[in-house]
Amino acid sequence: MADPQKPRDDSGRHDAETASERPSVKSLRWAAANPNLPTPRVSNEARTRRIVVYGALAAFALTALLIAAAVIQLFVIEPQTAVAVVGATKISKTQLQNRIKLDFSNVASRYSNLQQTVAQAQAQSDPASPDNNFLLQFYQQQLQQAGSQIDASQISRGSLNSLIDEQLIRQEAGARGLTVTGDEIDKAIQKEFGYFPEPLPTSTPPAPPTAAPGATAEPPATPEPLPTSVSEAELQTGIKRGEDYYKSFGFPTTDFRGLFELRLLDQKLHEDFGKAIPKQDSQLQFDYIRFNSEQLANEGLSKANSDPAGFATLISTTNAITLPQPVGSGEHVDWTLSKSVAARYGDYVLSALSAGQIGKVTSAYSPTISSYYVLVPRGNEVRPLTDADISSQQKSLYDSWLAKAKDAGGKVTDKVADPTTLVPKTIKDQITTFQQNQSRSAP
Repeated sequence: MADPQKPRDDSGRHDAETASERPSVKSLRWAAANPNLPTPRVSNEARTRRIVVYGALAAFALTALLIAAAVIQLFVIEPQTAVAVVGATKISKTQLQNRIKLDFSNVASRYSNLQQTVAQAQAQSDPASPDNNFLLQFYQQQLQQAGSQIDASQISRGSLNSLIDEQLIRQEAGARGLTVTGDEIDKAIQKEFGYFPEPLPTSTPPAPPTAAPGATAEPPATPEPLPTSVSEAELQTGIKRGEDYYKSFGFPTTDFRGLFELRLLDQKLHEDFGKAIPKQDSQLQFDYIRFNSEQLANEGLSKANSDPAGFATLISTTNAITLPQPVGSGEHVDWTLSKSVAARYGDYVLSALSAGQIGKVTSAYSPTISSYYVLVPRGNEVRPLTDADISSQQKSLYDSWLAKAKDAGGKVTDKVADPTTLVPKTIKDQITTFQQNQSRSAP
């Protein structure tokens, strides 16, 4: 049994550890034979270090590559993602978001201006003046309407539709060979800011008619005031403000000038649609009473037939009956395009007027829509169109073209389903704050 007080002899272990650390005879022989090369043990350690270093570099490079890809996706690819394609032109996410910022600013500015107008109207309102109260109510309605437009869905959808419309206008104008010159744009900008580089004509009132002998001469007519031109420096200041305003929302300054180019193209496009409108067309003139039931219409028809010359009196009598409830309403309709008569009153009314004799009482009933007309045709002619008629038909053709281009199967493709999701966070936050304030201030 070992003596516990006797020191422990570790010399054998020390010799074993020392021997394990010494190079083997084989290693020494290999080193002697290859004096310029590292020993196998040193070579293994170097190879391990290289693997570790290369692995770390590879991991760093992969991380950097992933970060770069994320940055490119976030700041390059995603902003250029198409939210709609018009023909061959893409509308990018960035374009839409910039337009949302611009449109929100315009709506918010309009609301702020109306708030000031309402406050002024309230301060100046006179309870005894119906005119002042009417104006106050009008401005309050306008303010309420403007407030309802400060909505993320309305603004984003309106912005996207505006961008689409603008591309459609440019493409259709190009297809029709319509262009706008730089001089035309300059003049449009000058007119917008009230700058008139050429002297305005002098307004000369017409000479008063010669008074009859003994009669008092009428005072001369007051000439109409002519607009006052701003200076060229004021014009340039206004243009600079407009460019800076657009630039503040991420648009290039050239887009401010492009706004006037687009207006002119749109105007020329309307005019070009007008070329297809005939200068004259079928028009009707007639009197009518629309009764609220078939029984009332039959009674009115009987009265009209008994006294055709008194149809105007029958109209007045019918309009005057309001108690216990109205029985119908009527009026005289002056020369109106036949297609407009159909659009406003219905095809069945147009058919009755076209087939009826001038000055003879006729009727047009449509039980399916509870519409009962007693009619007297007063005229049916092909007549020249008025400027208002031409303008109305121009707008109708233009609106029809625009709607067709935007319909399924038209020129607009890949339109984002819900542009509200693309509203910038800063705009969303401002809209939310506004709506919360509106809710708190509501009675």
